[in-house]
Amino acid sequence: MIKKNLEDIRRHKDIVESYLRGFPPYKICEHFNITHNELLALIDYYGLPYEKDILPVSTIRDKRAIFIADTHIGSEDERIDLINETYDFAKREEINHVVHLGDALQAGDIPVIQEYQEPDRQIEHFAESYPSRSGVMTHILFGNHDLKILDKNHRYMKVISSRPDMDVLGFKIAYLQWGRHLLSLYHECNHYHLNIPKRRTDLILEGHKHAFSSKGKIIKAPSLSDDMKYYDGSISEPGFLVGEQTKNKIKFDFMSFDGGNMHCHSRVYEKHFKQK
Repeated sequence: MIKKNLEDIRRHKDIVESYLRGFPPYKICEHFNITHNELLALIDYYGLPYEKDILPVSTIRDKRAIFIADTHIGSEDERIDLINETYDFAKREEINHVVHLGDALQAGDIPVIQEYQEPDRQIEHFAESYPSRSGVMTHILFGNHDLKILDKNHRYMKVISSRPDMDVLGFKIAYLQWGRHLLSLYHECNHYHLNIPKRRTDLILEGHKHAFSSKGKIIKAPSLSDDMKYYDGSISEPGFLVGEQTKNKIKFDFMSFDGGNMHCHSRVYEKHFKQK
């Protein structure tokens, strides 16, 4: 069962007691079969003290990482070929981490491919077609379409958990430590109501919008499918972001696909930070 409300989480008292006794968060999550999001939601609800280092569900220490979103596998707009090209690029460039900002799958919404209308078939399609490259780790944040699949079939979570090259960041929102920078990862998901502690972060990276744009410290990732949206000031082409971080700077290039060819939009975003 996917826990979307606090009432869905059992044994609050035991979880809180384990946390206050100093057990590591990952041990608590394993023992009580809860996600990092759910533990953070309980910390927020009960007003428990927490240190900054408990927020990130995962840590990337590498200088470079790739960020993708909205692959919508199972949709008529899916582009398995572009997903494979992205992972080939990661392997070629020796980039070891790909962060997926949500909606890896399409669920049953139009324009779903009829063959993959049923959740089990769509999950099989994902398992068979999602790329794997030696040395490349995929970190997945679940979005609104992913949640629709999980509501009907938990096998999706089992497929990801069974792959040593994948891990789940959570639902809707997660914190990721990238070098010395704390990132918020977000994908709009109206039916997921757990609240987690809100903390100022260096950047916010969002899926769901299907077009690249940036404003302030918010970066909206493009879709890696043919389902593109159009907004003022956005770049509406399928593609992915290549990020590079140092102690005092983060920059992104946008790698777009046009007619099957990859194009680099250099330094579409750059932010400098005071030395920490």
